[in-house]
Amino acid sequence: MLLRQFEMPWRTVYEAYAAAAWALCLVGLGYAWYTTPFPDLPFYYLGAAATAFMFFNLWRAWGIWQLKWSLGGKGISFITDSELKEKVEVAGGESLWFGKGFDWTPVHTQRVYEIKRADPEQFYPPPAIMWIVEQWTGDKVGANTPEYIGAPWIHGLNGGEENLYVPIQNLIGNTLLVGTTRCGKAQPLDAKVHTPTGWRLMGGMKVGDTVSTPDGAGAKIVGVFPQGRIPIYRITFADGRSAEACGEHLWEIHHKHWHGKYKPGVSRAGKAAPRILTTLQLMEQMARNKGTFKVRLPEMVEKPKADLAIDPYVLGCFLGDGLLGKGMRLTFCNEALDVIDRIRARLPEQLALLQRGPRPIDYSLQFSPEHSKVGRLPGGGYSTNPYKAAFKSLGLNECRAWEKFIPSVYKEASVDQRLEVLRGLMDTDGEVSAGRRLNFYTSSPQLAADVQELVWSLGGYAKIHDKQTHYVDAHGKKKAGRPSYRVAISHPNPRLLVTHEARLARLAGPDTFRNKSSSGLAITSIEYVRDAEAQCIAIDHHDHLYITDNYVVTHNTRFLELIAGMAIELGYTVISIDPKGDGPYDQSLIAACKKA
Repeated sequence: MLLRQFEMPWRTVYEAYAAAAWALCLVGLGYAWYTTPFPDLPFYYLGAAATAFMFFNLWRAWGIWQLKWSLGGKGISFITDSELKEKVEVAGGESLWFGKGFDWTPVHTQRVYEIKRADPEQFYPPPAIMWIVEQWTGDKVGANTPEYIGAPWIHGLNGGEENLYVPIQNLIGNTLLVGTTRCGKAQPLDAKVHTPTGWRLMGGMKVGDTVSTPDGAGAKIVGVFPQGRIPIYRITFADGRSAEACGEHLWEIHHKHWHGKYKPGVSRAGKAAPRILTTLQLMEQMARNKGTFKVRLPEMVEKPKADLAIDPYVLGCFLGDGLLGKGMRLTFCNEALDVIDRIRARLPEQLALLQRGPRPIDYSLQFSPEHSKVGRLPGGGYSTNPYKAAFKSLGLNECRAWEKFIPSVYKEASVDQRLEVLRGLMDTDGEVSAGRRLNFYTSSPQLAADVQELVWSLGGYAKIHDKQTHYVDAHGKKKAGRPSYRVAISHPNPRLLVTHEARLARLAGPDTFRNKSSSGLAITSIEYVRDAEAQCIAIDHHDHLYITDNYVVTHNTRFLELIAGMAIELGYTVISIDPKGDGPYDQSLIAACKKA
């Protein structure tokens, strides 16, 4: 669209004025043709000529405008392994993709010379035009935008860029990629990393270990890179979780305004293409942009199936409406018959949930009357209720309402087992409000925190709200009681978290209500906290994402793997020379070979 000759992009766009003049000529010719008795033919010729000159000048003006706009700068972009593979396939396996760019000519050299002589900011479009385009695209323009590096106008010298493909035969024997090692993207050694066998510290991660990924799978670590003692920042999220990382650590960030112009009645949540930003870049974006920045939530995080002494649904119900009283009495109070039936169906055959007490909603968990082991055993002693022994071994015996908690073995159990625990809790002390919101209520701060962690591990959003309660004593005085805790829960599939028929009925129908877990986890603050020893890991995963503290999804990727991966996909030899010898780069290349 641009003319090939040199143009000074900061000059006045005279072509626009010329096009406007020719448009006025057309109007004048039309008026003369309509109001005078002269023959039509001269007006046709003159009108055609004026139209041709008008469009020619508009074409010239558009080229200058496009060049001016492109010199405003272009942000850093990123590409996934799957997208990279598509680009290689487009090239038919005969070329490597080397990003976007243009063929350099003397015209571009002259433009650089003129730009260096002047103030680059004069190349930016007028503020009014910049504001309009920013509202339309959601992008900021200018050298101070944090995702811009180097000279922000360098990518705009040609007015646009194209995919660069280099034929394989041109690279054989004469291609050298030069880069530095130990370039950030680290977490402190005491940060937690989730693995399929549970949580481990970042400082203990080794090449060959497997980490959990947000798609519910896992990925091998192919590189571990110590970073020394560096500044560490805490990233805090909307539902209370947090994670720590260095200033250069990468995050996959979602922002609805990056999707483009707002359209009435059409939500942009979750539709915008994400961007990869460092912690420091994200801090700058949040300081000058009132929009909400989010990271993706993980899928349900896989863990090994645990050997549990108490059925997880039964445990959840007793943590909700059960009484683990003195003398190891296991009583339960609930009026929902479908919940009672569900508990009975999950009990061992020697146990039964029997109605006991003055009210029909009071039950006791004890031996079944038909069980032969009730009473004194042949060798002496008495048979023991296996669930009483299990509650005692878990530390839950004689727990009062404000002391209840979910044992760690249940929080680290499989997806199905964790779901069953949460269903038992929600079927008893849970709520589906009139607005179809999920809430869990308890007087135990530890149980509230455990439910929150359970929801996080199942790919949901959970925020704790506390409230001071009061009661009236025997003398009629109002006194402060124990705080009450409400866990507000949101999940992509809320029906998975409830089995009580009455509550399921409230969730019937299309999911038209706002679901916080459907569009990501909002970041609320980033702050420096300390200097600490840190390291980064490289993983063999197409998204380069893994799960860190509090089930937060974070990012890691490297350019070496992308370029080497393309060559390996095509079956070519790759030789890696690591002069510093401070990182197992061979493992990265081996991982790329395995993927191919």
